[in-house]
Amino acid sequence: MTRALLLTLMLSGCWKLERTEIPDGVVSFAPAANPSLEDWTVTEIELDLECPDGANSRLYVVHPASVDGPMPAAVLYHSGSFDFVSAPNAADPTGGAHLQDPPRLNSEWGVRMAYATLGMYPPPLNGEVHEGALPAALADAGVAMVLPVNCWGDLWHNEPGAADNDFEADLFFRSGRVSAEWGYRLLAEPLFAEAIGADLPFEPDPDALYAIGLGEGGRAVGELLAIDDDGDGTPDYAPRAIAVDSMIDDIARLPEAQPATAAGIDRIFQGEYSGGLRGISRLPPTVFVHSPVDAVIPSGSNDSILSKLETNPDKHRIIEGIAALHVLSNADVQIASDVVDFLLAAE
Repeated sequence: MTRALLLTLMLSGCWKLERTEIPDGVVSFAPAANPSLEDWTVTEIELDLECPDGANSRLYVVHPASVDGPMPAAVLYHSGSFDFVSAPNAADPTGGAHLQDPPRLNSEWGVRMAYATLGMYPPPLNGEVHEGALPAALADAGVAMVLPVNCWGDLWHNEPGAADNDFEADLFFRSGRVSAEWGYRLLAEPLFAEAIGADLPFEPDPDALYAIGLGEGGRAVGELLAIDDDGDGTPDYAPRAIAVDSMIDDIARLPEAQPATAAGIDRIFQGEYSGGLRGISRLPPTVFVHSPVDAVIPSGSNDSILSKLETNPDKHRIIEGIAALHVLSNADVQIASDVVDFLLAAE
């Protein structure tokens, strides 16, 4: 297949699920929510970070085709990053029966989810609608984006040597937290791009950096805010504001509500739960989007974080949807606009 035909299929929404060819390079940003958006580009960056299937992970940068000076930027974490193999074998650790269908422990699924988040590909998830409303609103407001990919199914939690998964049970290493941190470091640290061999195609404004998580991607935001590698009691990263949409904050509630997930949660966290926003002592301005009738969210799992945000309504905002959907802001143009307005107004 020619490169031109591949791009045509992607941008027309006709890229079929069974496709095995992974897009690369540079394509026009054309979200379904705003197909008339002009002069914005999606640039793929391959990372020296191995997915469970042996392929390298990627991240995607959304930026103006022509950039003039520093610009605000957000790291945007996609949803759906949870999966495990019930009974893996050493010859093919990801080849057995998965919790999820389609399986989410391969680089191709991560690429598909990144393009789905951008509203440029039908989402490979049941029960979620992604039209790219949020990245379209960010671009319309002049905010560039970095989208890390999670191909490890670890709710963005694991980092070899720092937050290990149960290797004996999985038979591979998970690295979702590494991907989450690298995405933000590309924006926050000018020399980090060179260190990992990435060429960031725009200059971020260090005073206007944001972190956003959709669905399970909200836990990446919590993981990021909890990193304190030098142990000085101050988080290593301080985005100006954050947004999370349809997050499960108290992850311990998930196996209680859905017993089929218990083995995977045990392998990922090994009893040491992290990634919840309720445990962050000094939250930046936070907009929390959720639907009380979202069947994916276990009852009570967000009670603590909602109570925490409600105590400071001048700093934080809660957007409550009425639809029984998981992830609201990426298909609802008004909610997406409200989220972006909150982020840009944060002090």
